[in-house]
Amino acid sequence: NQTVDIVKEVLADIGQMYFIHLSDEAFTTKFMIHVRNLISRSNLSKLSKNPLREDMKRTYPLIYDVAVSIASELEKRLLIQVNEDEIAYIALHLGAYLESVTKESDAVSCVILCPRYYDIHQGLVKKIKETYREQINIQKIVTDMSSNWQIMKPELIISISPFSEEVSAHFVLVHPFLTDKDYKNISDAISKVKQNRKQIKMTGYIKEFFRPEFFYRGLSFKHKNKAIYYMTEQLFKAGYVSSGFTEKVLAREKLSSTAFSDGVAVPHALKMNAIKTAVSVAIFDEPIDWDGKVVYIVAIFAVNKENRPIFSPMFENFIRVLSEGDNVRSLSESENYEDFTSNLIQLMGSE
Repeated sequence: NQTVDIVKEVLADIGQMYFIHLSDEAFTTKFMIHVRNLISRSNLSKLSKNPLREDMKRTYPLIYDVAVSIASELEKRLLIQVNEDEIAYIALHLGAYLESVTKESDAVSCVILCPRYYDIHQGLVKKIKETYREQINIQKIVTDMSSNWQIMKPELIISISPFSEEVSAHFVLVHPFLTDKDYKNISDAISKVKQNRKQIKMTGYIKEFFRPEFFYRGLSFKHKNKAIYYMTEQLFKAGYVSSGFTEKVLAREKLSSTAFSDGVAVPHALKMNAIKTAVSVAIFDEPIDWDGKVVYIVAIFAVNKENRPIFSPMFENFIRVLSEGDNVRSLSESENYEDFTSNLIQLMGSE
């Protein structure tokens, strides 16, 4: 069936673009049923209304963005109409599937320090393994403190005795027989390690891709298209994007507004084929009416295909930070590029 082949091709192409596995047979079968119904609704001009549209867009910006890309390809290849409400239904399908898929392990590397005494270490390790399963990866169980275990550079150390040496890892002191407070302390430490990991990664992205030459303060535009034209033109002049980039950003905007919440808009092209990756940021004293939303900060993402793997975390974390009104206000008060990036890094670290 030609429709089935087209849907499979679309899911494979978009999955490759966003580094998400969308070729799962069970998901494809369910999604195919949805697409057949969508084709019928489009042919009858009876597209569904979706009361969760704005909530999906604001709460799951990346999933919604993937849904926009899928909708765009379905429109072109199946010659149907897909409105914003239907895009949100595609996002619901995606969200349900991605929630059920086991994510790539982000287990925290851990060393357990426990002297070999009446086999206490065996009981301790068993309980930790049972409770935290995929959350931690136990590199070593150290029963002899004189061994050279620090060469492993764990992110987390769990110990039943105080440890005075300087280590870069998070350290949790527990009782030989774990108490409720011990479990809480271990859970808190795992969360801190993951948060620290994310902040280091995002700090690197911000410093590398949020370019000072594409930071603007004090511009004034009456219409969102004027802001897009100006900011994309500067990227083109500097050799970061090709001549058709502006039209591609406007085409994405036409499918569904990139103002994911009040305060911020994140325009970008559907395809990630910029010459070089950069994020252009403009802060406006007078807000722009962006399809009914009040926007003070515009961030245009231009992504090179080599940097596609970093688009998802960078895009999602940026929007998540700026979905909070207080964060928008804080960032919109940034006087210059240095203020903005340091504020953004701080906000991402305090999520």
